[in-house]
Amino acid sequence: MTKRAWWMSLSVLILEATASAAPVRVATWNVQSVGAVGTAEHTAAVAVLNRVDADVLLLQEVNGSTDETNARTLATEAGYAYTAFAPQGSFGGLHDAVFSKLPFTDQRFYESSDLSVDPTADEITRTFVRVTVSVGGNDLTVMSLHLKSGSTDNDEFRRAVEALRVTDALADLNPATDSYLIAGDMNEELGDVLSPAAFSSIPAGMPVSYSLGSDLAVLLPSPGIENDPFSAMFSAGLTDPGAAQLDGSWATRPSSGRRLDYVLVSDTLLQTWPDTQVYDSADEGLGGSLPLAGGRPSSTASGDASDHLLVFADLDVPAGGGAGFQHPGPGDLVLSEFMANPSTCPDDTGEWIEVYNRRNVALDLGGMEIVDQGGSTGVVGGHVIVPAHGLALLGRSDAASFCGPVMPDGFYGSTVYLNNSTDSIALRYGGATILQTPVYPAAAATAGVSVQRDPWSPQDWCLSTSPIGAELATPGAMNSHCPP
Repeated sequence: MTKRAWWMSLSVLILEATASAAPVRVATWNVQSVGAVGTAEHTAAVAVLNRVDADVLLLQEVNGSTDETNARTLATEAGYAYTAFAPQGSFGGLHDAVFSKLPFTDQRFYESSDLSVDPTADEITRTFVRVTVSVGGNDLTVMSLHLKSGSTDNDEFRRAVEALRVTDALADLNPATDSYLIAGDMNEELGDVLSPAAFSSIPAGMPVSYSLGSDLAVLLPSPGIENDPFSAMFSAGLTDPGAAQLDGSWATRPSSGRRLDYVLVSDTLLQTWPDTQVYDSADEGLGGSLPLAGGRPSSTASGDASDHLLVFADLDVPAGGGAGFQHPGPGDLVLSEFMANPSTCPDDTGEWIEVYNRRNVALDLGGMEIVDQGGSTGVVGGHVIVPAHGLALLGRSDAASFCGPVMPDGFYGSTVYLNNSTDSIALRYGGATILQTPVYPAAAATAGVSVQRDPWSPQDWCLSTSPIGAELATPGAMNSHCPP
């Protein structure tokens, strides 16, 4: 085959592989606090965002509640209609956010206790924010990270543990079939050789509130926790496609010359050959840039806005996602808990059901129908993956409207409602009934109290006695024991 024929064949293969793909631009930026409207840093941040014009932006280092207000204004000024702000964690006011011009189909916030079997785990410095958006009908899941900074042993240990929690937060995704990425300030350079190579014990000097989950504590002293956050994240099916400034520098924090900010993509996205760039307004005019929009900002805009540079990637999101998972069949799921009458939210934005996967494989609940006694039907949107022998929380309404104590894994719309008198719940997929509950009595709709199945005696049902905020329920967590 001649070189020309080889390239023509390759071009055909690429066109065939990306024919059903949808383009999207994703950016990540440690903004070093947003600043009030009218300040130099805020004005510069608006100029940079309008110039890059990403569809989805992962933002790190929103500094406290006042800065969150500034960031919400920034989102509006830069044309982002949808935002997700992580709650402030246990270790300070810095927190992450995701801005999007595309509507969210799923939204999740992960703290250690959400990812560990140990409810006392408290390890993640800044809560992970994970959202899914629909890109031309194709699902893309993104997660913003800002790992622990610093170079002491306890800093590196905390970073290594956070990276392991990243793999837990992505466990429901298949790198061969799902389109997903993580991005943010990793506070580490790829290729750094750290000492010790692995931790056999928790270093001294940890914060008093720090608590290593029992599922990770079993790794100590042997085989230990590897002191390389990238190794853990790469094990979750992620790859670094690389990104550089137009002047050839890889640095994303110019003052230190270090590359700390990354976009790591799944195999599915990597196969579409993403284009990447580290944006520095000082490089405007050098040539070779990916397409930009808006007015050209001043050469100092990037530096005025933050001590980190924005990193962005142009991706093609292929059709599919979730195709590697089975859908539920009769007997695969158990209704483990439901809230028919929330007290802190209206019924139409606060009702939820929880299901347990009895199978030894993960299941995709996307397309499953929820049917009430009167025949009203809602459909679970997107791809909602419930792990093998795991729980999935499904909420009424959608991610933008829901106001319950825990953000559900998926939503079934507003058509179905759980009566506060008597009602029943059925789950169906592909015309088959997965489960059908008996008609529940009015007592099951006690305001602010969920109805739960006893995990040690599954034939028994009772009202929950576990407080969560002003209600009694255990959404997304193990149910409490029913009284005898």
